[in-house]
Amino acid sequence: MKHFAAIVLALLCVVLSYLYNRQLRRGIQKRTAELEAVSSEYKDILDHMQDAYYRTNLQGIITWVSLACQRQMGYERHELIGKQLSTLYYEKGGRQKFLQALQTSGGNLQNYEVCLKHKDGSRLWSEVNSQFFYDKQGNIAGVEGNVRNINERKRAERESRDLADQLQQAQKMESIGVLAGGIAHDFNNLLVGVMGNAELALLDNRQDGLRPYLDRIFKSASHGADLVRQMLAYSGQGNISMGAQNFNLLIRDVSELLATVIGKQITLEQVLLNDLPDVYGDKNQLTQLIMNLMTNASEAMQGKPGSIILRTGVSHLDAADFHAMYMAGELEAGDFAWLEVKDTGCGMDAGTIARIFDPFFTTKESGSGLGLAALLGIVRSHCGTLSVESEPGAGACFKVFFPSLGGFFTRDDVLQHSSELQLHAGLQGLVLVVDDEAAVRDVATRLLEREGIRVLTACDGRQAVDVFRQHADDITLVLMDLTMPDMDGEQAFHAIRAIRSDAVVMLSSGFSESEAAQRLYRHGLTGFIQKPYKRDVLLKEVLRLGGKKIAPPTMQ
Repeated sequence: MKHFAAIVLALLCVVLSYLYNRQLRRGIQKRTAELEAVSSEYKDILDHMQDAYYRTNLQGIITWVSLACQRQMGYERHELIGKQLSTLYYEKGGRQKFLQALQTSGGNLQNYEVCLKHKDGSRLWSEVNSQFFYDKQGNIAGVEGNVRNINERKRAERESRDLADQLQQAQKMESIGVLAGGIAHDFNNLLVGVMGNAELALLDNRQDGLRPYLDRIFKSASHGADLVRQMLAYSGQGNISMGAQNFNLLIRDVSELLATVIGKQITLEQVLLNDLPDVYGDKNQLTQLIMNLMTNASEAMQGKPGSIILRTGVSHLDAADFHAMYMAGELEAGDFAWLEVKDTGCGMDAGTIARIFDPFFTTKESGSGLGLAALLGIVRSHCGTLSVESEPGAGACFKVFFPSLGGFFTRDDVLQHSSELQLHAGLQGLVLVVDDEAAVRDVATRLLEREGIRVLTACDGRQAVDVFRQHADDITLVLMDLTMPDMDGEQAFHAIRAIRSDAVVMLSSGFSESEAAQRLYRHGLTGFIQKPYKRDVLLKEVLRLGGKKIAPPTMQ
């Protein structure tokens, strides 16, 4: 009986145990199904997020990624799982830098920027939030986190920096340009006195021993005038004689000089586009631009053999192209004729490129540092733009763009004063010289009086009007400075023409021909002469306006 009871009890325990285990299995299966459903739901959520989610083990092997990785990086999910994460970094050592930053953050790294490599090899800028995850024993099992595509944000930031740099460059150009223009104007006034007195001394001096020294003074002053013209070009005030110009023709005109500039060790290759459109510009300044580019390229060779490629062409540029160029903020899309100079010289780093257009900055042992600064001024004054590409040891490429002349007005369309100019015969030989610089008045007076022309002088515009009023019937020509205190040349011009409507007035300035002078041509201005002027140029202009023919003696 006892054995039977024991058997029944054992059977009952077995049944109860079976029922309990069955119930337990059902509960576990239900819970597992619920967990799998939740896990699947979480994975679906992660797969549909814009940000990509990833997990790697301690060896950096990817164990799971969301579908966003495929959208961001171009890989299928199965291509990424099992892949070493370090191979997806664009720069070498990127994974090590990331892990170091993760350790430094205490295992919770936020908003960390990395550059990953897209499947097609392009850069993919990403922002990463990552942390360690742990196993059941509390040990670090790997790294997980989310990855956000910030390519558009980086592009916007880059464009913003480019615009800020362009604005800063424009402001710097404007401020230094004003300074350079002011110095050039004052220096030109000084050079009138130096060159004029040197010429007078050469004409009057009969001692052969002094002539070489006087001649050197005159030539040095002429070189100073050339330097001032570079400063005026940099300041954007270098327009002298604008018209249709063609890069191919300008290159042909200076081809012999180019061979001298680059030397025998350098090979020059010219690739010039046939039927290159004209640009609107000044021949002398555009020629100077070509020579400055070629000189810079040859100096970059540092005396070593190499090659320079000189090319011309035409391209259509729009706002997207202007972003990476200098002085392109206000340009409109259109066709641009271009000139490119590419060398195989020493090249430049980013820091040097940022300063190459600063006045007086140079990497050469000798030189003024005005060559590229003047070049930028010429480009600006011609409403053009330029680009620079260079790397250390890989040479440099300068490319200047000017608006194609197609559809533009020519100089005759803009300023018709040349064809309408009436030369006044009957110059009686009384000239009124007006200038606030005593040295300029003195030199101009002596140069004219030496040829038998009588001269009156005035130190400013107001005095000039008073003197003209007293001698209005006798004065045959007014040679007047444009920039003067109290009453400037433009105001004095109108006052003088109000006294006598046919008064012959020629303006003079240390600046190049300005907008003020161009406006006055429409009101009867007769001519313009830029300081520092030489004796023969001054007399030629006086003769052009009338009077007896004066044969200036030739200097030996």
